[in-house]
Amino acid sequence: MLDLNDVIKKIKKIENIKSDKDFADIINIKPDALVQRKNRNSIPHDNIIKYCLKNKISLDMIYENNDIKIDNTTQDDNVEITLSDNKFPLSRIQIIDKDDFLKLPIHNPNKKLKAHIDYSGNNIFIIDTMVNKYEDEGLYLIKYQERTYVKNIVDTFSGTFQINSYSTKNIPVTSFEISTDKISEIIILGTVSNIISLK
Repeated sequence: MLDLNDVIKKIKKIENIKSDKDFADIINIKPDALVQRKNRNSIPHDNIIKYCLKNKISLDMIYENNDIKIDNTTQDDNVEITLSDNKFPLSRIQIIDKDDFLKLPIHNPNKKLKAHIDYSGNNIFIIDTMVNKYEDEGLYLIKYQERTYVKNIVDTFSGTFQINSYSTKNIPVTSFEISTDKISEIIILGTVSNIISLK
């Protein structure tokens, strides 16, 4: 079984740090929350994944050890890492419009999930490419006027669609409207199923 203390030791060694407080700062978790997780031996997977992506560290380096079963179940480089009784599949997620891949602990049947990296906003968007048309209000990855964006598409039910930029609290929302008869000018590449912030 993978132990939280093992993960902490590995990252401390990588970062050349000694204290749990420094470890908590590095993976962006409050020291009190880390103490509670250590008491429960509960690994903060989201924080570890973000740390690895931000620092270009292989997840295998953190999660793989002699107590973890690594099973090459397919020919497409998907592997399963078993932590206790829970399975976290490591799947290769292709970056849209590139030949590069990210390896993430996300189940990716039929390779329908792809990644879009927003370098300006420091986000990785996981895109479900099975949805390639407007279904309901939500975040979509679209191609419009030869550029690719993540946008919130809203049907105004008055003959137009409102297209809003994805934004955090610190970035103002930009938006425009497009008439229903011109919506075909927007190519929907997929819907956003998950957002990984690298901030």
